[in-house]
Amino acid sequence: MNNTAVQRDVFDKVGMFNEQLHLGEDIELCFRCLDRGVGLFFIPGTPVGHFDRNTLKGVWEHYYRIGEYSPIIRSLRPDSPYRWLFPKNRFMAALLFLPLTMLKTVYITNCWLRRDPSVLLFMPGIYMTNVAYYFGLYKTLGKKTERVRARE
Repeated sequence: MNNTAVQRDVFDKVGMFNEQLHLGEDIELCFRCLDRGVGLFFIPGTPVGHFDRNTLKGVWEHYYRIGEYSPIIRSLRPDSPYRWLFPKNRFMAALLFLPLTMLKTVYITNCWLRRDPSVLLFMPGIYMTNVAYYFGLYKTLGKKTERVRARE
């Protein structure tokens, strides 16, 4: 989600950020928006600063943590048409590892390609973030995750 601007009526329609989530509350809000027909638009080139991610280790740790938390986000949106992005067990995660990490990398790269062809140089890094996310996801799927009730 990075930076977001929304009109007040969007929060009236889908609710506020889920304060019970410690990570991924922006992702969960995006899925609620999509589930309720609220369009989301990506605007490339908008400056965003994330100072915890200015090293490879920092980037890996950030996306790994998001992956660890994604099964909880999935449990909050069990009927979402986007649930296939969140495998529900280790077998499905292993089966979908290569297709989903590649698909997400190609999708992200394609979003930027028309605006800045040099994004192709960043594909290895983009792929690394998807792999880090998936490793965190796989680790968490081996444990029982705490259910968090969505505040809607």
